[in-house]
Amino acid sequence: MPPSARLLWARLSVFAGTFHAEAARQVCADEHLPAEQIPDLLTALADKSILIWQPTGGGERYRMLDTIREFGAGWLHRLGEEHALRRCHRDYYLALAQRADAAWIGPDQIVWYERMLAEYANLRAALDFCLAEQDGYTALELTGALWFFWFACGFPKEGRHYLNRALDLGPASGPARAKALWSCGHTAINLGDTETSLRLAGVFRAAVAEEAGDESAAFAAACLEGAGLAVHGRQAQAAEALDAVPHTRPAGGRYHAAWFLLRATRAFVHVHHGQFADAMVIADELCAACARRGETWMRAWGGYNRALAPLGLGRAEEATTHVRTALDGKRRLHDSVGMAMTLDTLASAAVAAGRAEQAARLLGIAEQIWHTLGTPQMGSPELVAARQACEQQARHLIGDDAYETAFRTGYDTAPDTAITYALRTPEAAPPQAPVN
Repeated sequence: MPPSARLLWARLSVFAGTFHAEAARQVCADEHLPAEQIPDLLTALADKSILIWQPTGGGERYRMLDTIREFGAGWLHRLGEEHALRRCHRDYYLALAQRADAAWIGPDQIVWYERMLAEYANLRAALDFCLAEQDGYTALELTGALWFFWFACGFPKEGRHYLNRALDLGPASGPARAKALWSCGHTAINLGDTETSLRLAGVFRAAVAEEAGDESAAFAAACLEGAGLAVHGRQAQAAEALDAVPHTRPAGGRYHAAWFLLRATRAFVHVHHGQFADAMVIADELCAACARRGETWMRAWGGYNRALAPLGLGRAEEATTHVRTALDGKRRLHDSVGMAMTLDTLASAAVAAGRAEQAARLLGIAEQIWHTLGTPQMGSPELVAARQACEQQARHLIGDDAYETAFRTGYDTAPDTAITYALRTPEAAPPQAPVN
């Protein structure tokens, strides 16, 4: 094996899990290992089974067996390059996270989700390196840039872990800290810890008070406070916080998703005030704005609110159509909270249409997801009450034994199969006599 291939082997040991060919070039190349040689060297290492080649839709990826990685890491350490390579690795993944953040509310959202999911082991390695080095500033930058991954892609517990550690280590002020505070507040909401989210909303508002020139910061502060209040069941206060900023979307800024989140939350608050027409206007506006951008995640939240409004008006089949569309969007991004909330709503629509057995099964599927998060319905009084009402009605229609069987079927079904079931076109409800 030529020296250049052995050197690349050693340097590649800084990667965790799989890595992209471009990442190898960016992290490992220097004057001793020219970038133009990297592709051929990767192929040579794969031919010798040092690397395992994994073609994907997003380009070529590679991985090492753990024993081979450990051998390379020992070699890298003896060369005295370990620290420098780990810094290059960290910097590459920070830049990647920042690119994904900037592009998140846009047409490449699904592509970025899949890319960041494939890079998750490397993102964790970069974060762990920051924390081990006591590099609180970079940890804040990286955890804050990954807000969408923690909040929208099903990783709130991991996000809270890294965000809390970064906030403990990092500087006491500055834009990087503010973004991490905002991210941490939203992960707290997903985990049902609204007390923490509201406390962080106040800290965040103070942190961005001096950020002149970024209009999106005011929307971000209103969004975080309003969402925390809404989930806490304080709808009047939530409406006041959300209405403290204009309805028009700000141009640019560090918090480019805030307007979209704020409008989704405002529609949710309208629903729980019984203002269904107002909720539909905002939900339609949100879906249209997302459609123009080719965006999926926030459009699904718009669809969720589009379902809540007709459900409140007794139009169960209309609600079913909207909420299944929303569930499909949430499924594509593995948004755990979004999937659980839409499944609960789909169950309510099913039981309202007389499909009680289906409703029970859907509640079981939702419960499986809620248990991975820790707090069912995020502790929201309105969502808890809606879920309880759905269960009571289903039990009344088909009886306790049939309900428990259907619920357990849903709860025990493998997640992908369960979501596929939930997305199927519902069959007509069979005649059901109330169980006395």
